[in-house]
Amino acid sequence: MNWKVFAIVVSLFLIISVPHVSSADQKEHEFFENKIRPLFVSYCHDCHSTAKKQKGGLLLDSKSSLLKGGDTGHLFVAGKPDESLLMKVVGYDDEIKMPPKSKLSTTQIEDLRKWVKDGAYWPDEKTVAVKASAFNIEERKKQWAWQPLSKTKPKPMGSNPWVKSSIDSFVLEKMTEKGLVPASPAQKEALIRRAYFDVIGLPPSPADTKAYLQDNSPNAFEKVVNKLLDSSSFGEKWARHWLDLVRYGDSRGHEFDATIPNAFQYRDYVIRAFNSDVPYNQFVKEHLAGDLITNPRLHPVEGWNESILGTGFLYLGEEVHSPVDIRLDQADRFDNRIDVIGKTFLGLTIACARCHDHKFDPIPTKDYYSLFGFLSSSHYRLARFQSMEKNKKVEQKLVSLRADLEPQIKSDLSDFIKSASVNFPAYAKAAFLGSKLTTASPVPESVGQDILFDDFESGIFKKWKIEGNAFAPAPVSANDLAPEQKDGSFQGKFLVNSYIQKNGQKVTRSDKPTGTLTSLPFLIERNYISLLVGGGNHLGKTCVNLLVDGKIEISITGKNQNAMSPASMDVRRFAGKMATIQIVDQETIG
Repeated sequence: MNWKVFAIVVSLFLIISVPHVSSADQKEHEFFENKIRPLFVSYCHDCHSTAKKQKGGLLLDSKSSLLKGGDTGHLFVAGKPDESLLMKVVGYDDEIKMPPKSKLSTTQIEDLRKWVKDGAYWPDEKTVAVKASAFNIEERKKQWAWQPLSKTKPKPMGSNPWVKSSIDSFVLEKMTEKGLVPASPAQKEALIRRAYFDVIGLPPSPADTKAYLQDNSPNAFEKVVNKLLDSSSFGEKWARHWLDLVRYGDSRGHEFDATIPNAFQYRDYVIRAFNSDVPYNQFVKEHLAGDLITNPRLHPVEGWNESILGTGFLYLGEEVHSPVDIRLDQADRFDNRIDVIGKTFLGLTIACARCHDHKFDPIPTKDYYSLFGFLSSSHYRLARFQSMEKNKKVEQKLVSLRADLEPQIKSDLSDFIKSASVNFPAYAKAAFLGSKLTTASPVPESVGQDILFDDFESGIFKKWKIEGNAFAPAPVSANDLAPEQKDGSFQGKFLVNSYIQKNGQKVTRSDKPTGTLTSLPFLIERNYISLLVGGGNHLGKTCVNLLVDGKIEISITGKNQNAMSPASMDVRRFAGKMATIQIVDQETIG
């Protein structure tokens, strides 16, 4: 089959107006271009311009037509706004009211009044031909949107008590310009509901509301916000907005709606990133090159590679399962990814440059296809992110061991070969006779019973060392628990509790004391350590640690709940080693 390609080249020219401005007119020129011309374009040109319509015989897109006026006469008297028809119609003081849909703002009317009063300046214009197809990237870069940000100091707003920060000063300045005043402070009932819905997307429980209303401390609201930020629901709520940007879905969404393998892993990665306060620059690196980061970010507990999961966003989105034109389908898939990258990370519609140089931004088509080539030269694969870092360490150890042992292995192998060559006839005869023997079945491996390290039912700490004042001298009795902690989630009569401090018969409750409770060393003889854990979700501050050779290898936290939940530590890799368990409370909340 022969294909013919026809190229049609069209040279376009636009007739545009280029103003000629002298230094004396610079101030008037800036006022006109910044205030008056944009006003005419936005509110008048739909009905009074050569490009669209000419109602009432009036045009407002050139100096000559402005001076000519319309069917009702001249539009203004220079220097005399009160005698000008323009000011009467925009002020709605005449039978004719312009713009007809809504009255201009007070500021816009005052700008027109000043313009007429100062002589109704309009720059002299001459007509030139400009080639529309020219793409000057340097000129495009001069657009205001591409200029670097500059710091601006807010105007002093006096001693207004509403202003608590520089941001408030900027807001109050604009509100004052619009004749608005700040709303009165919200009541506590409304404030806590707003905080809950804004931070975690859920309403507060009656108990949470009651506790906040009864808390009259200066930092009562701060404690509520910190509690919500520490909640796993924070990431679950705010990750939704990011997932919308990268068009997250569990399936392709086309016809048979084929699922995307392990798409949920990316979703959970985003939630964990939000809850872990991962810096935005790190977050972006992980999305665009997470598989190339030399020292990737690791999961704080499981130790797996988090960074590589960020690249999963590129393979989300709708795709057909059986395209007819595979090259077009490939182009459409990469175009979708380029579009998402541009909008998500740059706030730009890069995809416009797929067919032509961008009409507004400094993005030529060649840059679009450079990005296209970057994506098309990448490849899709399912990464074993949960084991790759551990395997990398094993590989490094093996390389080191191989280098250390290689000389000895070569020497031993050489000696063995020499010995085997001398004794080969005897070995061959023994092997033949051995093949006639019947071997016994292997003895099945016995399964050991669970080993109880401590259940605290003795009422004393036999195997534990106390440091600090977070933990009482002995396990806490169930009778000493606060009402909200008597939920039946623990077992037995005694437990470890850093919220309750008991000295003799005196019982106090507070989150402020800190300390640790460390067990005596013990031998790891089983595959798992099981325990019940409750309390705060503060990694490194409120947690249960397993220490092997003095190093924290596994750490478990609570779920920001009083209720205790079953938890376990996989200690198979530490079999035969001595370890200690450390219960930590270094967080002060109350």
